[in-house]
Amino acid sequence: MGKAMIKSIYKISLLLVGMLVISAPSGHAQTGNTIIENIRLELQRTDEIIDRAREMVRASKEPASALALEQAIALQKQAWDNFYKATLEGYTFAHRLTQQAREQAKQALSSARFSEQGQDAVLSKLERTEDLLRQAHEEMPSTVDESLRTIFDTARRNLGQAWEFYRNGQYRPSVKLANQVEKTAKRLLQIANRQHNFEANFQRRLEAVKQFIDRVEGEAKNCQSEPAQILIQNAKSALQTAVDLAAKGQYEQASRHLQQARKFATDAADLCGRAKEFGGAIDRLTNEAERLREQIRPGDENGMKLLEQVFGQIENAKDFIARQDSEAAAAALRAAQLTLKQLQRYLDTGE
Repeated sequence: MGKAMIKSIYKISLLLVGMLVISAPSGHAQTGNTIIENIRLELQRTDEIIDRAREMVRASKEPASALALEQAIALQKQAWDNFYKATLEGYTFAHRLTQQAREQAKQALSSARFSEQGQDAVLSKLERTEDLLRQAHEEMPSTVDESLRTIFDTARRNLGQAWEFYRNGQYRPSVKLANQVEKTAKRLLQIANRQHNFEANFQRRLEAVKQFIDRVEGEAKNCQSEPAQILIQNAKSALQTAVDLAAKGQYEQASRHLQQARKFATDAADLCGRAKEFGGAIDRLTNEAERLREQIRPGDENGMKLLEQVFGQIENAKDFIARQDSEAAAAALRAAQLTLKQLQRYLDTGE
């Protein structure tokens, strides 16, 4: 059976039903009026749902719900137009159209409610991200690297754009930007925490190096070594450079100069230590040489020659110490000691 024939039969059926309603006795006419009244109630019920949806859609600003509402309103208008035709076919189409309009209105309500829930979720996301970015800004040191400052400024602009999307009801791009800003803020916080830890560690090391330099400086004054004094001045200069670089947030370079300052001070301490050790040896050898001088008989050229050799070796050792040549200084002192033994043997045996 073709569609045209089915449509014709449907129209004939509507016409027959309408004739029955019109020509029916009073009881049957009352039944027809009840049906019409029920259709009117259905239409009014749809109107109520559309009105409720209209308020929700206006608040949500969600495009999909607005489109569904427009379709519902258009279908409902057609339904009322058909109803006012006061024909059986009009009533039938009115009933069908208002059902369709109601479905569209319900869809608009559902979309608006979902959008409202999504709106709350996006708002919460934006507020959390804003707090996180503010925390990252507060944790960033005042002497932050310029590249980090640029990253922060970009994140702040992106967050502003995310808020703009939110105010325009564009929640998806708003969330996308908020997620990007959140990741950036967390990364900035990690960097800031590392920087704070690095800064605290640097300050501890700086204080330790300062105390070490002060201690070595006192020792250098006592050992009266000019080279050690020069090393102490170099250590102080490197220390000040480290402090200046740290003030600019350049902790990596500051650490290198801090290490250099410690090395200068360590070299000065070693030099003073060796100078003190050598000084003690020189004093002992000099005292022993003076003691043996008293035993040399007048006119004893061999004895005086050995004694002069001892003093010459001691002077060589002093020169080597001044040039920070510890090995040569030690060798000169050993030679002086051997010469003293030779002098002692000569004075004892005459050989």
